[in-house]
Amino acid sequence: MDSSGGQIETLEETIYPLVAEIVASYGLNPTDVVLKYHGGNKQYPQPEGSETEFASLDTTISKKKIVLLVQIGKEGWDCKSLTGVILPQKGVCPTNMVLQTSCRCLRQVVKHSQETALIWLNKFNADKLNRQLEQQQNITLKEFSSKSPSTPKLIERFSRMERMQVPPIDFYQLKVSYETLIVDDANNPQQRLQDEKMMVESAISLIHQQNMEGKLLASYEQENNESTTISFQWWLQQISKESFGILSVKELKTYEVELRRIFSKITTEKDGLVIENKRYDHQRIRSLIRQAFAPIRDFKVMEEVVPEQAQLLQIEKFLSPVEDNENYYPSQQDVHEIMEWDEKPADHPTLSPEERTMLELMVKQGKLPASVLQPQADPHPERSQTYHYLPYHFDSGLEIDYFSKEILPLIKGKALEVYFNGDDTLTQFKINCYNKVGKQWHYIGKYVPDFLMLSRNEDGQIDKVIIIETKGEGYAAKFVDRRKFMESEWIKKNNEKFDYQRFDFLYLEDTLTAEQRRQKTLAAIKEFFNM
Repeated sequence: MDSSGGQIETLEETIYPLVAEIVASYGLNPTDVVLKYHGGNKQYPQPEGSETEFASLDTTISKKKIVLLVQIGKEGWDCKSLTGVILPQKGVCPTNMVLQTSCRCLRQVVKHSQETALIWLNKFNADKLNRQLEQQQNITLKEFSSKSPSTPKLIERFSRMERMQVPPIDFYQLKVSYETLIVDDANNPQQRLQDEKMMVESAISLIHQQNMEGKLLASYEQENNESTTISFQWWLQQISKESFGILSVKELKTYEVELRRIFSKITTEKDGLVIENKRYDHQRIRSLIRQAFAPIRDFKVMEEVVPEQAQLLQIEKFLSPVEDNENYYPSQQDVHEIMEWDEKPADHPTLSPEERTMLELMVKQGKLPASVLQPQADPHPERSQTYHYLPYHFDSGLEIDYFSKEILPLIKGKALEVYFNGDDTLTQFKINCYNKVGKQWHYIGKYVPDFLMLSRNEDGQIDKVIIIETKGEGYAAKFVDRRKFMESEWIKKNNEKFDYQRFDFLYLEDTLTAEQRRQKTLAAIKEFFNM
């Protein structure tokens, strides 16, 4: 949700504290989910990193849920992930911009999908929006907000778990837990505030000059001539605000002598004003000051490899009917054909002797083609090797093409099955991923594999599995750490635990041609399954 404030002071002193309090009451961290973005002034500089966060709002890496803006994001801003707009103040934007600003949250995200948004206005802005709607769209605000949504097209979904008898996946998860150890509960803020290590200097930014051939001509330090005016009281309030209420200004003033010593070192006087000394890393110093009031902690890291079992379909979460969109595959007609063929008795004549005699006579008389006497061919022979539920909901055209045009033809006639696992709302097979920094593991999130290609043993239990990941080039960089973990750690640890090559991992990007993906998949099948 976006809330546009008219004045920087109003945003910083009134709106943000209120929003932070509301967000915290829901168990969320305001620093993670609230973005403040404005151009800054003498009292309140532009929030550090806000420009980058603002540009990343429509990406999967952004955790921001509430955006507080001042004079930003009005002209030409196309943010599809925005679901609400608040214009709380009179004159928050020019008269001719109210319609445009209000409707920023009405971008189409999923093609042909019915979506809703929240627009909250005071009476002044509501009246302006009403006039603009009448002038430009020939509709009133009341009609605009009460217009009934169009009826979405619904499709049916079916579970085939019983027919396919897909067993749960047995595997091992890496589990890393941390035990907090209090090293020094006495903390002694006075002594810690006197530590010269508090005075952290800014990293030097170098500019490198080179010619057209790439030869380095010169390197020099980038100068920062911007000056930010601050006061000791504002500085204390900033330290307290960044602690989100844990550390009060009153508590800070208990150590005013030590804090004034730090403040005098990291500021300089210019033209009668106190300004930040750019030599120092002010954000880091404020962080270290807050840490001086907290107990000194250490962590004990415990690493385990634990067995898990996961169903490929959580039937309790499987809903039907659902709203249709272009990412469902196969088509509804094919779905119903497959379900009808599932119900047909195997190796059982569909015609009585009398019916067959009558048809043979009609064929002999030339009234019917001879093909009516031939067994009807299964229009979906792949159904014996896939579809633990129907239809699948894919994330991209790449997944649909790979599944339907590349992988299904490759397993035809082989004792292999392939299942789509990429719907994280339905599958339990999710892998905890970690990134190793030094000797310690850092959790980087869950990974939900796209496809599982598997073989079974004589008892019908899963024997071997290739985990297949398809990735568009634009998303490849974000998957680097998970891919590294899968290839270097997860596969290795699982195969060691099972004492045989039970799992393999195949990564395919859309930078490869369809033929190249087929060849890589076929090579993996031959090498891993010996087929």
